[in-house]
Amino acid sequence: MKNILITGASGFIGQQLAEAVAAKGYKAIASVRKSSDIRWLKKHNIPCMVMEPGMKDTLYPKLKEVSEIHGSISCIVHNAGITQAYSQQTYEDINYGFTKDLIDAFITLGSPYPQFIFISSIAALGPGPADGKSSISEEQSPQPVSDYGKSKLKAESCFHNDLPFNWTVVRPAVVYGPRERNLFKLIRTLNQGLELYPAGKKQLLSLIHVEDLVEAYMVLMDSEPQNKTYNLSDGKVYEAVFLNRVIKELLNKKTLSIQLPYAMLKTIAAVATVVGRIMQKPSIINNDKLKEMKQPNWSCDASSIQKDTGFKPKITLTEGMTQTIKWYKDNDWI
Repeated sequence: MKNILITGASGFIGQQLAEAVAAKGYKAIASVRKSSDIRWLKKHNIPCMVMEPGMKDTLYPKLKEVSEIHGSISCIVHNAGITQAYSQQTYEDINYGFTKDLIDAFITLGSPYPQFIFISSIAALGPGPADGKSSISEEQSPQPVSDYGKSKLKAESCFHNDLPFNWTVVRPAVVYGPRERNLFKLIRTLNQGLELYPAGKKQLLSLIHVEDLVEAYMVLMDSEPQNKTYNLSDGKVYEAVFLNRVIKELLNKKTLSIQLPYAMLKTIAAVATVVGRIMQKPSIINNDKLKEMKQPNWSCDASSIQKDTGFKPKITLTEGMTQTIKWYKDNDWI
């Protein structure tokens, strides 16, 4: 039996990955923080261990304990990280620092080494050409525009061919599905009858449903690791207005469409950043995220992972959004 260690296992993606791992007959082992809500993991009898960013000296003993109790770790899916923070240093401490410390702990633990799958982000590469004539590819020179993207790119630099284990870096596009909370805010706003856009050119996006995302990770677990980095999406490119149209039709809502000038968005982001610091809860719209929001091209080319592993996304945007919106309604989110 394969033992799969999943960091960030109490979150939106981590929970669904743990469920898929267990369903395949592998043993999922959850790495969580002290503050994590682990009720779902306990309900499904998934063993949990606490591994905190910034506590480097505790990681090796924790990994050794896991190996002694459950046997050697076959694969680690490093899914833990933050997408919203108050400062560049916080992004770097968690997204880069925790990744480096985890790698060092596995090297100290020694052979047999696990396969290492690191979940980065398309933000690490930065946007595609503004004219939209091509999508973000693995070959383009990374030019992240946000502190979040820069921290993920720095974390990617930890993976190189001199490591004693095999690895894969995955850069997902926008992930959506039941229980997701970021794109949910767009859906909730549309459900309230408002359709807000940054003023200017059309925006291109790539997305992937969480079930397809998890399936890609499962395929990678069972593939021969190639020490490569892959973009990951459903293989389609969408205009933001088309995405909104699909959501509105599924909600059966008409909306008031408003284009917000960049100066107004900048003011909103600045205020939200200050309020977030006061409330100790970073806003989804803040100074750092605005750097990403104003970019016209976040479409990505995800053909390489399909060619190398045979992975094929199955869920269309309409199917995925239908399922997602139903879950939000059934659970009184909208």
